[in-house]
Amino acid sequence: MRGFVTRLTWLVWLTGWVGSLVLVAAFTPAAVVETHAAAQTRPTAAVRMAMNEESYREVLPGVETFETEDGLYKHIRGYRSDANGDNELVGFVYLTQDLGARSRGYIGLIPILVGMDLRGRITGVKILKHFEPYGYRSINLPEFRAQFEGKSIFDKFAVGADIDAYSGATITTVAATKSIRHASRRMAREFLVRKTESPEPHE
Repeated sequence: MRGFVTRLTWLVWLTGWVGSLVLVAAFTPAAVVETHAAAQTRPTAAVRMAMNEESYREVLPGVETFETEDGLYKHIRGYRSDANGDNELVGFVYLTQDLGARSRGYIGLIPILVGMDLRGRITGVKILKHFEPYGYRSINLPEFRAQFEGKSIFDKFAVGADIDAYSGATITTVAATKSIRHASRRMAREFLVRKTESPEPHE
């Protein structure tokens, strides 16, 4: 009998605790919820600090100077001097989150720095600070990142097709691959397709 009373008391306490959570959720302004959700998609200070010229050169080699382009699709442009000493655009560097990539891994968004040349080919990929539990055996591996080098925006970018799957880390690898694909095709649509009049890549 005593055990039954104990369990009943615990149930009453738990019900009251859950009810409190429900009340809090019910009276939480929608604007607060939306603001919190938006904050989750913004790059953290640690991610921004990891974005510097050294990291830019890792993903876009052969560049002499960089210029940041603000706006709806924030990115970095890489230049080098041509035969006449003028600045020649080499390609782009961009953070997947800045281009609207929202594919989530186990823990959340995976910030990825990507380089792309003027032909719409990936020149490099760098995984920035993340909290994926299985990243050490998947997206952190050099061979994972190397798969993207030279890939065209018209390629599939699909785990199990042209990107290797990693056992036990499927969610992480799929999220990272989708983010790179989405951001790269967005960059091409906005800054390459209009200039080259190439067919628009499909998502």
